[in-house]
Amino acid sequence: MRIVFALVFAAACGKSAPGSDQPPRADAGVRKPDPKLAEVRDSRALDCLLAAGTDDVLDDAPPLVARLVGLARIERARKAGAVGPALVAALHAFADTNDLEGMRQTIEMLDAAKLALTPADAVYRERLHQPLPDAERTQRPLQIVRELALGGDAATAGGYYDKAVKPEHQRDDRANVEALASIGGRDKLVRAVILKSPPEARLDLAVTWALTAIAARRALDVPLAVVIESVKLTPARSASALAVLRSARRASRASDVTALRRALVATVDAKSPIVTALYEDAVATGDRKSQDDLAKLVPDADRLAKLQQAPIPDALAAAKDKHDVARVWIRWVSAGADAATGKTIETAACR
Repeated sequence: MRIVFALVFAAACGKSAPGSDQPPRADAGVRKPDPKLAEVRDSRALDCLLAAGTDDVLDDAPPLVARLVGLARIERARKAGAVGPALVAALHAFADTNDLEGMRQTIEMLDAAKLALTPADAVYRERLHQPLPDAERTQRPLQIVRELALGGDAATAGGYYDKAVKPEHQRDDRANVEALASIGGRDKLVRAVILKSPPEARLDLAVTWALTAIAARRALDVPLAVVIESVKLTPARSASALAVLRSARRASRASDVTALRRALVATVDAKSPIVTALYEDAVATGDRKSQDDLAKLVPDADRLAKLQQAPIPDALAAAKDKHDVARVWIRWVSAGADAATGKTIETAACR
């Protein structure tokens, strides 16, 4: 099993496995395999950041960087003899950003290692156009709809919803919102599901709508308006709306959620638990108005801004812990992993 796994993992990383005469797949690892990024994935700097417990920061990376991190975690787990959980965690992470190639690679590795997916995770195969048996499909019709749509086949997903989803399935409000939102063009139905739910549940359902629309690359104006409306009704629960900002930032759609960011800015003060996270998002996305409005509420504002905006050496100098270094590392990789700065990054990550 180790030999088979090594072959599949190497293909996923865009290179041949040791001892293999098979060339790497043309679409493996990153969509255009870059030896420099393969070096980053296998680097001592990333190994140090993973060992330092900076997962919460690394999990916030853009999809390409997140894929490198996920593959590095898999390799670390393989060496430790516990690869199964790492593969499942990577599958979930790649699904979260709708990274179809990352999902495909991970499922190939799971299959090569003969590790079975749970029924809840097996539905991800539908997103990759790997249909499940009918007996399994009928157990989770709403999830099947979501996966078909997120895989790019909204027409089939809509037809399957109309055919297979029964009233008893629609009692799961969150799954129903995900399914309808992923199909697109059913805004009135989604809004109806949210409005009939208890008031305390509406913001979470509205957030689910927006997150699904981001993943499915659909228009955000209607779901975003419902999120903002729900934030105003339940400002104490506004922290859940940060997930929309995070998802949009990772999907390069930060400008599409500016209205939500500014609505959240209007709800916070210096004691708010989300004020720092909101400020960091404004800095990272270049929303200067929100950044300026929040700077006076965040004591560490200048240093936090340097982490995201200053030249890499200056950003590293502003880092106070490994979590800050991880933030700068993500910037460095996203910008192309300049080799001249690589040693400086490694020193900061591993000291």
